Amino acid sequence: MYDQSLVPKAASVIGEGGIVAAPTDTVYGLLADATNESAVKRVFELKRRPESKPLPVLVCSIEMAEAFAVLSYAVAKIAHHFWLEEKRPLTVVVPLLKQCHTKMSLAEPVRAGRSTVAIRLPNNRFLIDVITNLGRPLVAPSANIHGQPPATNYRSVVDAFGHHISDTFMIVDGGASGSSLASTIIDCSQGTYRIIREGPVSGNEIIEFMRML
Repeated sequence: MYDQSLVPKAASVIGEGGIVAAPTDTVYGLLADATNESAVKRVFELKRRPESKPLPVLVCSIEMAEAFAVLSYAVAKIAHHFWLEEKRPLTVVVPLLKQCHTKMSLAEPVRAGRSTVAIRLPNNRFLIDVITNLGRPLVAPSANIHGQPPATNYRSVVDAFGHHISDTFMIVDGGASGSSLASTIIDCSQGTYRIIREGPVSGNEIIEFMRML
């Protein structure tokens, strides 16, 4: 369910350092400005997520990803195929650009001390429009307390975070989420390709596509 009227409000809350819980193309996520350190820290606090676990980042285009991360020729092909052509939930872990080369700097807690970042372009019009409106990428971990099952409906998010609703915390009712599975994650940061988490996109599908490159 896509309510276009909520885009400016959600982008405003996030742009002012707040957090929005909303459905993605997989499960519900906690969305915050990936370049805002205090907002990112609040996501960790709300989820009770260990600071040693980096956060996934959502972008609205491959060009936005290339503003802060290194996408090799092969990774760009993988991203174009699964993000734009098939519109499938695939997260790629890639090296961050060196600070002197970035057009956009992610907040330090996003990477949890690592030199890599996990990126995905979601197949969700609401999220794409929010990111486009904001002009910056979002962190988007699942909307649940760390260690608990990902939230797949509005009621679950309210049960976990409803008491935080305020001018700086918004929950979007999008009904049931697009999937009960979180995205597939593939680590492409070392020049090799390793499946970290298998989700809606199977490892075999990725391997078959890579054989054609």
